[in-house]
Amino acid sequence: MEYAILLQNNNPMINKIQILTAILILGAFTANAQFSIELNTGYAAPLYYTGKNKVYEQDYEHRYTYLDTTFTETRKYNMGNGISFGSAIGYQTKKGLKFGIDVFYLNNKDINFLYNNFRKETHMQYSWNIEDDIPIQYSKSEQYIAYYASRFSISPQIGYVHSFNNSFLEYSIGLSISDITVYANINDYSETITTSTLDGLQYDPDSLFYNLIEHISKFKVNERIFTPYFQLKYNYTFNPNFSLSIAASASPFMSFNRDKGVFYYSSEREVYGDRETFYEREYNSTFIVHPWEVSERYNLNVINFNIGIRYTFTKQQSNDK
Repeated sequence: MEYAILLQNNNPMINKIQILTAILILGAFTANAQFSIELNTGYAAPLYYTGKNKVYEQDYEHRYTYLDTTFTETRKYNMGNGISFGSAIGYQTKKGLKFGIDVFYLNNKDINFLYNNFRKETHMQYSWNIEDDIPIQYSKSEQYIAYYASRFSISPQIGYVHSFNNSFLEYSIGLSISDITVYANINDYSETITTSTLDGLQYDPDSLFYNLIEHISKFKVNERIFTPYFQLKYNYTFNPNFSLSIAASASPFMSFNRDKGVFYYSSEREVYGDRETFYEREYNSTFIVHPWEVSERYNLNVINFNIGIRYTFTKQQSNDK
């Protein structure tokens, strides 16, 4: 049995950022060179959305019944947007050439501020006797799928720094190495109200039977992908050590097909007449998308805008005589 990586509230990815940042700071202190470190935060904006919205309606008249069906489907989604956190280390030569490593972290499952991503499907159907205009059955079903994602990326890069007055403009290109986990919460809901049958031919509109079923399941998919990395950054220096950085970065082709995953939660609530039951369980069950099935594609393409504080370790002047 295979298991995807689950990033929980006590997320090990945050620990990775802290550890890596500490290593970068230590390395900068011990190096006799023009090193800089940076901490930043920002917003990863959707580059585009996958899918489209559509509404479908149909009226169907039979000899004895009339069906009125409405189908609404919302399939526009981008799982990679939300609040981001990061850090960076860089080394700049005297000729303006710069080498650096950027660290990016996003988890819109636990930090979903400014994140609005969903796919929703609804289906409603009414049926009644045409001649007597007496309702026979009312039914409604709905499916709601909420997507979330966590992403941890390390992006080594090379670039050029153009300086003017107290400002610097940086252009960088590199490779982004990303560990991504996509989560899906699926809520299936169905409700039915049926009139009771008296003799198989007549219906009693005052005697109703009610049935409701609500099922929730959750699964996750983990993937490691490599994508190109581009960044444009502006720095304003307050003094030789501290500067304010504003940047925009993107990693095109940040998407992948779901070929396998793990279901890890399930619950069901049912109301049957005057009785109600409920159960839930946590488990790990691997599923695989077969070759003949259509694989769903997960879209995490964003442009990350961030603002941060940079500290530059300047060389110490020697006082030896």
